[in-house]
Amino acid sequence: MDHFKYVNDTFLATTSVTRCQEVTRTIQANIREVDVFGRLGARNSVQILPGVQPCHAAEMLNRLRMVINQLDFRPHQGPASVSASIGMATFTGDHASFDSLLEQADRRL
Repeated sequence: MDHFKYVNDTFLATTSVTRCQEVTRTIQANIREVDVFGRLGARNSVQILPGVQPCHAAEMLNRLRMVINQLDFRPHQGPASVSASIGMATFTGDHASFDSLLEQADRRL
């Protein structure tokens, strides 16, 4: 989620927790059973899409980003909506580590 720190620092902690839970439910409802999604660190999450070609992964992630951006949190406290920025990396066997994939995805946000 973009601007998570702002929401967390400006509004009640329950506001940011509620937002995270709703975004997570939305992601889980919009991915395949074989996909893996989870939180990674304080501000990031990761989604693994096994067996998906890069062009299809980009389409899937863009659709997911649009669904997240359409969430409406009115009349709750804080901003009425959230947004997500998504960076993508493809495992081709050339990367030395999971960290290098994360760095590549981070550069593509």
